[in-house]
Amino acid sequence: MQFVLGEHVAIFKCVAKNYKEAQQVHNIGGLVPIILAEDETKVKSKVSWDSKGGNLIGFCGAKENHYCVTNFSPIIGIREVGYDNILEAFTSNKIASFAKVTIVNPLYEKLPRLVLIVCWTCNCFNANWV
Repeated sequence: MQFVLGEHVAIFKCVAKNYKEAQQVHNIGGLVPIILAEDETKVKSKVSWDSKGGNLIGFCGAKENHYCVTNFSPIIGIREVGYDNILEAFTSNKIASFAKVTIVNPLYEKLPRLVLIVCWTCNCFNANWV
């Protein structure tokens, strides 16, 4: 499994598959209760280039009417268009200052804790967002 920032269906499916396989290995039948732990931590505000995806990471959403988007990463492009897209990204988007992680904690000692979501946030949210 290759982990990518944000919420992605593929990660959820892979984590579920890992738990099913671990349950078979340890002969664990039935359902296992879990706790989803979520936390944020302050990080240096920094935007980075993701060469695999051709996008910028470190933004958490548009500045106007801002709300954090867990998998927000503007696509850049090449040449003049790419340069213009970079300028637009820094002008129109908010740079995140927190990292958020969600971890699956199974309530069974032989099952591993696995990261489900890692994303950028600015820790600005309201009750509706939660």
